[in-house]
Amino acid sequence: MTRISRAPHYVCTIPTPKGKPCNQRHLVSERAEHQAQHRKSRKASAKGIGSEKAFGKYLRKKYPNSLVFKTGKEAGVPDYILFNRGKLSFYEIKPRKGDSLLKRDQRDWIKKNCLQKKLDAFLVIYEKKNKKFDFEIIKLDYTKIKEYCCSSKKN
Repeated sequence: MTRISRAPHYVCTIPTPKGKPCNQRHLVSERAEHQAQHRKSRKASAKGIGSEKAFGKYLRKKYPNSLVFKTGKEAGVPDYILFNRGKLSFYEIKPRKGDSLLKRDQRDWIKKNCLQKKLDAFLVIYEKKNKKFDFEIIKLDYTKIKEYCCSSKKN
């Protein structure tokens, strides 16, 4: 028999990054904690957006006669694509602190669409120092992609 809780609940209406309401059901006593999670995620997302814009400027300055564009929100696709001298290069941007490893779908996409087709793929690790971003660019190959993927087994 299923028990139904009589404690007061509320349904969160805060919009997610995709624009849809959260719609999670929480106890009223946990409301403040849940709203704080939304604030933290918005703040973290804003940091990522700033680093991606800064890296876009960096690429445009380094390759002035090339085409640089940011990809959409499709799962697994790297953040930036560079078309320079007839060749495509893909760049995935990650912070040095925290979640700096590739996700499984990113790893699979890069292996299938970049490495198998002999296109360059790079992992860009950034660190913010005094309102400036330092970028470390790592060229990915089959051995390095295992090293920088969160789902790879560490020995």
